[in-house]
Amino acid sequence: MKKSLFSRVKASVVSMALAASAVPACLAASVVNATVNPDMKLSASRAAGKSMTVDDSVSGNLPENGAKQITFTIETEYDQKFTYGLGISTSQSPYWTEHNAKGGWDSKGSGFEISLKKGTNTVTVDLSDVDIKPGGEYQFRCYYSAHYDNSVGDMVENTVTLTKTEFDAAVTPGPGPDPDPPAPGPSFEAKNRKSGDWSFKDNEDGTATISSTVTRELNDLDILLTKGFDEDYYALHPDEFTEDAPINSHKFSYADFGITEMDGITIESLNVTVESETPFDKFMYGGGMNVKSGSDADTEYAKRVAGIEGKESAGYWYNDMGPDQLDELVAQGVKFLIDDIGTGITIEGAGTYINAYWEPPKSVQECMSSQITDAVSFQFWYGTVADTEEYTEAETCTITSAALTYTIERTVPYTGTLSAIVDKVLNYTDETTQSVEIPYSDLKLKEDMDVYAIKFEVTADADIEKFVYGIGTGINDADAGYYFQEEGSYAVLNAGKKQEVMWIVPSSISGTNAITNLVNPDGNITVGYYYGAPDTVTVSSVEVYYEQPQTTTTTTTTTTTSTTTTSTSTTTTTSTTTTTSTTTTTVPPQPAVTVWGDADCDGQVLLNDAILVMQSIGNPDLYGINGTEPTHITKQGKINADVFENGTDLTNNDALMIQKFLIHLVSTLDPFAEQ
Repeated sequence: MKKSLFSRVKASVVSMALAASAVPACLAASVVNATVNPDMKLSASRAAGKSMTVDDSVSGNLPENGAKQITFTIETEYDQKFTYGLGISTSQSPYWTEHNAKGGWDSKGSGFEISLKKGTNTVTVDLSDVDIKPGGEYQFRCYYSAHYDNSVGDMVENTVTLTKTEFDAAVTPGPGPDPDPPAPGPSFEAKNRKSGDWSFKDNEDGTATISSTVTRELNDLDILLTKGFDEDYYALHPDEFTEDAPINSHKFSYADFGITEMDGITIESLNVTVESETPFDKFMYGGGMNVKSGSDADTEYAKRVAGIEGKESAGYWYNDMGPDQLDELVAQGVKFLIDDIGTGITIEGAGTYINAYWEPPKSVQECMSSQITDAVSFQFWYGTVADTEEYTEAETCTITSAALTYTIERTVPYTGTLSAIVDKVLNYTDETTQSVEIPYSDLKLKEDMDVYAIKFEVTADADIEKFVYGIGTGINDADAGYYFQEEGSYAVLNAGKKQEVMWIVPSSISGTNAITNLVNPDGNITVGYYYGAPDTVTVSSVEVYYEQPQTTTTTTTTTTTSTTTTSTSTTTTTSTTTTTSTTTTTVPPQPAVTVWGDADCDGQVLLNDAILVMQSIGNPDLYGINGTEPTHITKQGKINADVFENGTDLTNNDALMIQKFLIHLVSTLDPFAEQ
């Protein structure tokens, strides 16, 4: 299906480009003419909007007094790719011009690619550089419209709906009313760690502490929530509870998201997509999660201790509570032991498509329990229906997707890092170029080096937005096919044009669970790109964090001399005993230089290496070996950057040498080589 779709799109673009080289004499029967008339009354047959897929187009007339920009309002059911063509009548020869792939104008009509979000989008095109013909014609075309379907693992053609066309401040009614825009997120500022965050600290004792904040997703859900029917209700009405009984909440276990081990994991946030056929004017929700039984954050246990009805066996759980409910429980004698209990989140003007974000308070994170069968919950508390004459409460909504963001922090054996430039373009729409294999040999990994973490960097020409990826490694395990990759994929929810991703090797293969490190130095690292706003990203570099155990043997020889004298003889006997003991110890070696001058360990020497050296000297708390900045200098970087009078601490002279090398005043940074 993929080949036929892309070949058809290509043919469509070519045919459209040829057809647009002159003003079209007539339009296909499927084209809707939308003229400039703000008071135009729409017929019932056009109320649903103009559906557009590949090859469809919409034409209309430009305002008689001209226009500086044109805006199209488009609705889609998916996060997707959309390529459009726009032709405009001009006052002078050739009397027609086309919006091109670079955002300019020419006669070829190559089309312009954008990313659409699920819900309502606006596409605005600047006309200020175009000599448009007042009252002339415009034509808006769909060259390509498709989304990535997880169920088939491929791009699937879909339909978008054009609902409105605007010129400057004047509104041209399109073929239907403007639907509700996607709801804004909650009004509070997120406090916990964000998807894609990572940190590294060399503990200077042969270990390093590494953390990585990652996101796992569940898509294509269909979970109905019904207001008012919570667990407290069924605790008081147990006869009414059945498997299919209505309920206002849903619990997602950590195992649901593909988590297989909880060692060192902290839950940061839960993103839930909620949809409704009728738009919400107001949407209020809360969250909860498993905590250690009887801990300070166990709000249900506190209710049980206070003798609250229905809580006779409650516990092992934290719940947000509305302000009134919280005050009422305190009045009944409940003594909560934390003071940052969440009181729910309200989204105003929520609409039909809601992105609901929830994060546990810090005190709850500190008390969370650590079983993969434990869970985090989303609770629909209250909602009102929009666009109704009378006050109306919403009864139901549906969860269609969920994303769990969590941090993994591990202390692992550490000697140093090895890095390599990759510079490989990945295209998620083409399975032949979706992934790249990077041999460990490219990083010069040796047989006796154990890998505990892998970091890679991706870049793109535009914000990647939701970056969905996978990572795997070769391993020494025939039963597993000599390859390991976790089930499912990972995501960074708000990736920019540049994103670093840290993957901490799971303890099941890293050796931190008292087994041999299984990462195979003769194997490959595999990085896959499964979805993002741009079709392509570039894997620019990769870095591995390793330990290289070093064995030293010490032999100690002890000689003991003893003398024996007997009374019946004048003979004296002397005996000598020699004892040899061997002690073998394993100590981490100092990492060897990877690239002289490469302070940030990215495999190349650039001006930022000199800057990092100066920062590590001027502000060691932020940029030193134990600094808090992601760009702090590592032990490996410090060894690489010691290019002036090698063996001394880093100074600004090392930074100066790097700068001299960059402007070719010195031919090498190797302090032991002749200049």
